[in-house]
Amino acid sequence: MDETSGGYVARKDTGHRVEKTAHREVSMKDELVARRVAGVTAILSGAAQVSWAVLNGVTQGGLDSGGASPQVVRIGQILLISWNLLLLPVALFLGTWLRTKSPYLVVLYTVCGIASFLLWALNSPVMEFSWILLSAVWWAGIGFVLRSEHRVLGIFTIVVGIAALLDGIVTLLDLPLPFLALGALKLPFSLIWDVWIGILLLLPVKRKVSYLEPPAVDISSEAHP
Repeated sequence: MDETSGGYVARKDTGHRVEKTAHREVSMKDELVARRVAGVTAILSGAAQVSWAVLNGVTQGGLDSGGASPQVVRIGQILLISWNLLLLPVALFLGTWLRTKSPYLVVLYTVCGIASFLLWALNSPVMEFSWILLSAVWWAGIGFVLRSEHRVLGIFTIVVGIAALLDGIVTLLDLPLPFLALGALKLPFSLIWDVWIGILLLLPVKRKVSYLEPPAVDISSEAHP
């Protein structure tokens, strides 16, 4: 190989590497923005859930029964819709982030999560058990995959999924009061999860170096026979 052809190959190889590095940097920035947005919306979702619970307590269950004033009921509806729709960015980010761990199942879990939040936001009593059970599939499924990245949080996410499953069964079968306590576990557990995942996603991320890429070699500097 002469110096001219060697220099051309070196410049071409360098150009490809620069382009690849630039694309990787853009992807990392996009991922960081999506991660931060999901973290913020998760915490806001938890705040909306707490606000709804406080307002429901102040009105002595008026949001559940509809006995509060129309203005208060309207605020409660907005909070209910908000705490569910604010979890959509979280579901989308986790689905993208964890997809390489289990491509097909993670997509299935993510679809279940998105469907549950949309149905929950509609708040149709007839479909209540369906969105609860869909959320159970999402939490439990994502929890199993999340264990490889964050073991403790992954296990707790599975616990939230189990609590949602119990809530869905209680709702579907319309079980009496003693069983309602089991279903009620989902709300505090999901609140803790919202704040936990939100803080996790907002924490600084260490840049990982891929060891799969071969080191750059400038072949123009190689000795020629």
